Formats: sequence, structure tokens, C-alpha cells
Amino acid sequence: MRHKIFSLINVLGLAIGVAGCLLVLQYVFFETSFDDFHRQAARTYRVAGRRFAAGQLEGQSATVYNAVGPALKRDFPEVENYARLRPFFGDVVVSHTAGLDTSTYQSVLFRLSGFRDSSRVALAGSFNSWNPLAKPLQKVGNDWVGRVRLMPGRYGYKFVVNGKWITDPGNPDVDTADNNNSVRVVPETPQSRRAARFYREVAFKEDKVYFADESFLTLFSFPLVSGDPATALREPDAAVISESMARKHFGRENPVGQVLHFKQGNGDQPKTVRGVFRDVPPNSHLQFNILLAYRGLGDTETDWRSPAAYTYVGLAPGLPPGTLAAKLPAFVARYRGQYLKQENAREELFLQPLRDIHLYSDLNQEAGENGNVRMIYFMGLIALFILLIAWVNYINLSTARSVERAKEVGVRKVAGASRRQLIGQFLLESCLLNAVAGALAVTLVQVFLPVFNQLIDQSVPWSLWLSTPFWLAFGLLFTAGTLFSGLYPAFVLASLKPAAVVKGKWRSSAGGWVLRKGLVIFQFAVSLLLMTGTFAVYQQLTFMRNQDLGLNVGQTLVLKSPILVDSKRFDQQFDAFRNEVLRYPSVRSFTVTDAVPGTNTYSDTGLKREGSQERNLTDFSLVWADHDFVAAFGIRLLAGRSFAREFRTDDKAAILNEAAIRAFGFGSPAEALHQKITYGPDFRYEIVGVVNNYHQKSLKENYVPMIFLLNPRAGRHYSIKLDPQNVAETLSLIGRKYAEIFPGNPFDYFFLDEFFDQQYRADRRFGKAFALFAGLAIFVACLGLFGLSVFSTTQRTKEIGVRKVLGAGVPNILFLLSKDFLRLVLVATLIGWPLAWWGIRQWLQNYAFRIAINPWLFVLPALLV
Repeated sequence: MRHKIFSLINVLGLAIGVAGCLLVLQYVFFETSFDDFHRQAARTYRVAGRRFAAGQLEGQSATVYNAVGPALKRDFPEVENYARLRPFFGDVVVSHTAGLDTSTYQSVLFRLSGFRDSSRVALAGSFNSWNPLAKPLQKVGNDWVGRVRLMPGRYGYKFVVNGKWITDPGNPDVDTADNNNSVRVVPETPQSRRAARFYREVAFKEDKVYFADESFLTLFSFPLVSGDPATALREPDAAVISESMARKHFGRENPVGQVLHFKQGNGDQPKTVRGVFRDVPPNSHLQFNILLAYRGLGDTETDWRSPAAYTYVGLAPGLPPGTLAAKLPAFVARYRGQYLKQENAREELFLQPLRDIHLYSDLNQEAGENGNVRMIYFMGLIALFILLIAWVNYINLSTARSVERAKEVGVRKVAGASRRQLIGQFLLESCLLNAVAGALAVTLVQVFLPVFNQLIDQSVPWSLWLSTPFWLAFGLLFTAGTLFSGLYPAFVLASLKPAAVVKGKWRSSAGGWVLRKGLVIFQFAVSLLLMTGTFAVYQQLTFMRNQDLGLNVGQTLVLKSPILVDSKRFDQQFDAFRNEVLRYPSVRSFTVTDAVPGTNTYSDTGLKREGSQERNLTDFSLVWADHDFVAAFGIRLLAGRSFAREFRTDDKAAILNEAAIRAFGFGSPAEALHQKITYGPDFRYEIVGVVNNYHQKSLKENYVPMIFLLNPRAGRHYSIKLDPQNVAETLSLIGRKYAEIFPGNPFDYFFLDEFFDQQYRADRRFGKAFALFAGLAIFVACLGLFGLSVFSTTQRTKEIGVRKVLGAGVPNILFLLSKDFLRLVLVATLIGWPLAWWGIRQWLQNYAFRIAINPWLFVLPALLV
């Protein structure tokens, strides 16, 4: 029975260890595979930029000027190709008039009596853009007839007879307010209601819309299922969409040749679909749903003002990137030198390998959320710890049982078995045990990978069986496991002397005891290290979520401002919406801002105090807000006042936070009042108030110098404070009013506290992964220690019996069995604490606001161990 327990512990420990390793390998393979699928990935680079002012680094950006790509291709033969990508700025509604299931249309008969056979009679209406040639009618008997397939709705129409427009004499329903057009109403049916709903959903708010150069689809390997990648983005009005977008907008219809309308404000940009690409895989640092032709932006090849383009270059085969990189300083001087000299500034361009962007790039204006190579290393280290603990368990239990197997070895040696044969036998046992554990581990990974993905909020695909690197890694793990866990026990047992074993005089060597104790100390130290790290991660995450942000984001509903607006009517519509919402009993306040906490703000350098000759190099965040912003968010005024409607000059007033007044060199909030700040001839604002610092972004970042300017209506966010009661009912009321006043616009909203908390999503993923693998490591360590405890208790059965006869109680027996382990825990604690302190201190450097490293962070895990 004992042997079954030890075998179960070994198999289960190894299986969990290998499974943990495989899960991490899946994650690591996924993270390191970004952009590998591009055929030219090895020679594709992103051009990024740095800017210096007065010798100081102002910032690094993943985007560069529009003209950089074309100029590089024109000036350097090393650049074989280039492609630019630029986001469609702002929210956009994409709509179309096709894509309906025509089987649900109704066939509507139109009839006109009279007129000679030689007449030319046609039907024109709102259903065919009033085209007089679109629908000619046929003469049947005395009537001219024709059928049109229509969705339910109200349609205006007229007959066109020999070029003359005629109201239908057989239809009394005439719209006298609209040119006396005849009106035909097509009624709804259950089937058409479904189609009508689909029709109303033809317009969608879309994100991940980019402008791309014609060469984009040939430089990168995003395969098209329809269209030619070489020409799909050639025309200025061209669009290429993903398969998901095609299904969403067009259903089963062929989207190629269809027209999509991209609408913002009063604007409407029609684009013709020229191709459909397969959905972008998750392991691409570029994620997009729709590509529009870059030529649609106009002349961008001479634009050295707008650093908004992600620019990629494909270098000639075999060309080292350093060859081009060495020429970039002169390139910048040629095109930007004169301007930079005037600004006392310097700019640099540098190349980033395409495959390195996801894990190694952390610039401003990244195209998406990149990974963290340090987390990859860290996860790999934990996986290695789990595996080592599992192997240590096997070694400890195998060598501890060497006394029991000594007689077997002695008999085999007497029977003529050589040392090599014995080593082979024990290695074979280890191999079989590792094989069983490996098969169980693969099964565990298949079962728990979806749970793992959900836990870390990632989409790591199950691609083990198709991955050659995986099989190499799995084979390496299996071989290492077999040798590491089996080689030492095999040598120990094979080295026994037959005579001593047969006479029963063999005992485990002192060296074996030292090794086992060392391995147990290793297990305890790793368990303590991981448990302490888990406590630290949990405390830091809790600290960030509970920290006072400097303003109140609770119970705040944030609406995105309408996308489709009539500029002539917008002020009236906005005032009506605001006033209606404020009438609801559950609404406490309504404020408009360009940015809300958790979103990016517009930033700029070069602002200065009036009268100062020196340019301020601080990067100031500028936020446009209305009169109610400070009060609505509960921001504290330290001096002066907020914006007020009774002050007509507040359109030239500014409110600063504490960080901003320090950046301008003011000694106190009171000193800053009524001072002027300037930026060129047109930017001159008087400081009327100073507010407390608050966290515009996560606690990873320090307080940002912020300047608030007045703009009562132009903000992109409507922040509405709600009473905690009846939130759902109030939200429904606001949604209906929004749809009534801003028809055709999506009701896009979020709750600010949840939105702000999303900034910690990566930290939560890290914490969950840490806790998961730390728990696995501790569980595997406990399995091994349990096995050793069982073995130790069994070995000391006689001693325990004698002590009980002599009057020893249960506490005495427990102390007897535990004291050796307690000594080992103490040694492990002395080793683990300094390592844990160093690791936690390094990790906390990522946060501007962090917990203090206190003694309880180390004492409590030690007590638990």
C-alpha cells in the first residue's frame, strides 16, 4: 500500500509539474510568435521616432511623419518596400444599403391604366433613387404593370410617361408636402419584421478602422479570400474588410463591389469594398477590421507635420538593418534640420524589428497593448520551479526508499546483475513513470487550457500538436525529467554492496541524508518565495483599487458624444438633451469633458509663464471641460475658482493642478492665481483656479501636470452622476432620450469606475497567473513533503511505539516527527526572505504609487509554511 502511495505521489507531482510547464510553454510560444506568420517578417522593420529638446528626451513614439515612408523608399535603394498605417481618428458609423435577405422582400405591384402601346412608361421612386430609366413597365391588356421587391416601409413614387412625371391616378394617397408624390405603404409581416430589424442594424459603430498604403497587403501576409492584394487598396475610395465584417454587414451577399458609408458629424465618405481578408490572427501586434486606401487622405507624401503614421519598411534580402540605420541621422537632417534648428530640438528615427515589437516595444502611441518580456521570463522561472519541485519529490522519495529496495538490489547483484544493468533498470522505471506523468500532463493541459485562458484573460490557442518547437520542448522536458529524477537514485541503489545488504547491515549514507535535507530546504524556500510574492501582488492590487484617486468616479455613467450630428442644430440638440437628463430625479449632475479619468489626453510641451524667455519642456496634459466639471467630479479647489457662467471671459481662463503649478515654478497655489500662461501668439490664458492632483491614469504613473480649458459643448464624453437607486431604470430613460434627440447614433456608454479599473487588467492577469502557478508549486511541494512524512513515520514506527509505552502523548509524538522539518523550514526562511524582499522590491518599481514592504508580508507566509 505504501508503494502505491509513493507511486501516486510521484506520478501526480510530475504530471502537475509538467502540465504547469506546458501551460506556460503554450503562453510563451504564443507571446513569442507575434508576427512570425508574415513571410517577410525577418526583413521588415517599423520606423519609430525620438524627440529631444535642449538635450533632454521629450518622448519616443511608434508613429512618425506621413512623409517618412515615401522619402525612405525614394532616397535609399536598401528600402525595397514600405507601407503606412494610420488610424481613422474618432468614432465612426459604418453603414450600407445592401446586404438584406431578399427572400424576405415583398413583391409589390404597380399599375397604370391607359396610354397607347407606343408610349414609354417607367416607374421611379425613393426605392430606386428616382431614376426614370431604372424600372420600365410592361403593357398587359389595358394596363402598364411592373413589380418591385420592397422591404416594409413608406415609399414615394411617380410614373414617367414619355418623359413626363405623373402622379398615380389610381392611388389617393398623395404627399402634397413632397412634390405631390404618390405614396405606397408596404405593410409588415412576421418574416419582414425580422428583415426590418436586420435592416435597421445595417449601420454599426466600428473601431479598428485604418488607412493603409496600397503596398500594405503585399508587405504583410494578411491573406485575402476575395480581391487582389496588389491592387485592392489602389483606388482612393477603396476599402478592404475582414471576413467578420463581411458577415456582419452583408450576411451571405458578396461584399466586393458594395459601397460602405463612413459617417462622422455631417460628413459621409463612401468607400467601395475591393477585397476581403481573413480575420487578423490574435498573434499580430496590428489588429484591424477595415482598411481604407491611404490615398483617400490626399497628398501625404510631403507631410512633415503630422507624426501619425505607423511606418514599416521591407529591406532588401540579406541587408543588415544597421546599414540603413546609419544613414537615418543624415536623412532627418535633410528633411527636418532647418525646423529643428529653429526649435533648438533634435529628432531621431530608429528601426524596430517587426518580431520584437510585441514584447520589447513600449513607446507612446503603440498600435495596441503590447506584451512584457519580463513577465515571460518570470512565468518561465515559476514553471521551472514547479518542475524542479516535482523532480525533487521523485529524488527524495526514491532515495528515501533505498533502504526498502536494498535487499532487492543485493539479491540481483548476487544473481549476477551488473552495475550498468541496475542503473538501466532504475532509469527505465523513471522513464516509464515520466511517460505516464507526461501523458497525464498533456490531458490536464487540454482540459484546463480554456480555464487558464479565462483566468489570465488571454486567447492562447491549443496548437501543441501542430508545433514543432513544442515537441522539441516536450522531448527535452521528458529526457531531462527522466535523467534528473532517475539518475541519482539509480546510482545510489546500483552502488550498494551485496554482502552488507544481504546481512542487513546497509544504511542510507550521511551524504544521502544531506542531499535530501538540501532538497527539502529548496522546496520550502521556493514555497516561501512564491507565497510571499503572492501576498505582495494581492496587496498591491488591493492598494491600487482602494487608493483615493483625488476625484470621485463612482456612480458615474459616461456617454460618448454623438457621431452623426448636424452642426447647425447640434447646440440646440445638446442643450435639450442635457436639460432633459438633469430633470430625472436619479441624476445628480451632468458634465462635458474632452477626456475622462482613464483615457488619454492631448499633451504638449513648450508652454511657459508669460514674460519667461525659456521654453518649458514639461509635457502638459490639456483637458477641455465645461463649467460643472470640478464640482461634478468632487475635485478640491485649492485656490481661486472654477469656471463660471457669469464670467464671460472664461473662454480665456485656465485651471491648473498642483503638478502644473510646480512645473511652471509657482511656489504656492495662491501665487499662481491671475498669472498668464502662453504658447505662441494665440494661446494666452489666465490662471483662475488651482485644483488638487488626481489620477488621470493608473497608479503606475505619477501625477501628470494638467491644464483645464473651457469648452462647454465640444467634449467627447458626457459624464452623468447617478443616484445608486434605480440605476437600470435611469439608464433606460437616458438611452431612450438619447435615441430621440440624436437619432441614428449608437448609445455608447460605460461606467467610469469599471472603465478606470480596466487599466489594471494586465496586473490582474499577472496576479492570477502568479497565484495559480504558486499554488501549483506549493501543492506539489506538499505532496512530496507528505510522502516524506509518511516514510519517516513508517521508519520510526518502533520508536514511536516505545515512546508511547513510556508515556509520551500525541503532542510529544508530533513534536518528535516535526522538529527535523521545523529546522529545515527555519533554514529555508533565512534563504527565502532576502530573495523575496529583492524580488518584491524590483517588481514594485513598476508602480509610482506602491505598498510599503512591511514585516507581515514575510512573517505570515513563513507561519503558513
